[in-house]
Amino acid sequence: MKYNSLFTFGCSWTYGFGLPDMFHLSGPRKHYNIAEVPTNFTKKTYKPHGSNWAWGKQLAGLLGDNIPFYNFAVSGASNKEIVHWITKCIQNNMIEPNDLVVIMWTSIGTRWMMYDGDEPINQFPPGLPGLRIRPDVDIVFYADYHNLKEASIVNLQYMHYANLMLNEIGATVKNYYTDQKNKPSEQFPHITSTLNLTNAHLHEDRVDFAEEYNAKTKVRQKDRHHGGVQSHTKTALRIHKNMLTNG
Repeated sequence: MKYNSLFTFGCSWTYGFGLPDMFHLSGPRKHYNIAEVPTNFTKKTYKPHGSNWAWGKQLAGLLGDNIPFYNFAVSGASNKEIVHWITKCIQNNMIEPNDLVVIMWTSIGTRWMMYDGDEPINQFPPGLPGLRIRPDVDIVFYADYHNLKEASIVNLQYMHYANLMLNEIGATVKNYYTDQKNKPSEQFPHITSTLNLTNAHLHEDRVDFAEEYNAKTKVRQKDRHHGGVQSHTKTALRIHKNMLTNG
């Protein structure tokens, strides 16, 4: 099937954190891996966002026909924030019928807040680009969720809501998760099956690692978490094969 455009949504795994072109070597933040948030929500004004080596960009190449590609992933994003960026695209009529939307859902323990109108706040506590919550030790988790099962229910609501909006438009939606711990499928496999929620095996695909800047040693080093270029290639090939097999 040919699609008009490809959209990807997700967290740092989909943004392409730590890939070679994500290090801005000039300017006030030259020592940091820049992880911008999207600012343009029309196809005409869209500016390239995320890495050109990210799995989504490589998937676009596998789909062929020079398919237009739009990446709206944000490093540190929670599933709530992923839905926020999907909603922004829909509100601006950016996603259209016969577009392909691939969502890489993240851990249900990632927390995100929004207040002051429509301004997203994805730094909690201040200074951290997102926060990975450990529900067994971090009381902040319980500010949003009473326990892991409640977190699963709420995150599944986000996922279903996004799919309902996109299906109403007439877009084709593919749902994947990064295979991190604390995912809704572990709590409610019979519910997640209705979304065809598929394991993308991103952790398994880490044949190499992305890099980040170490403020202490003043050098770039393997972050031992995110996949490198070869890993993103493997993930793109896996997702493409899954699409060819399952439609």
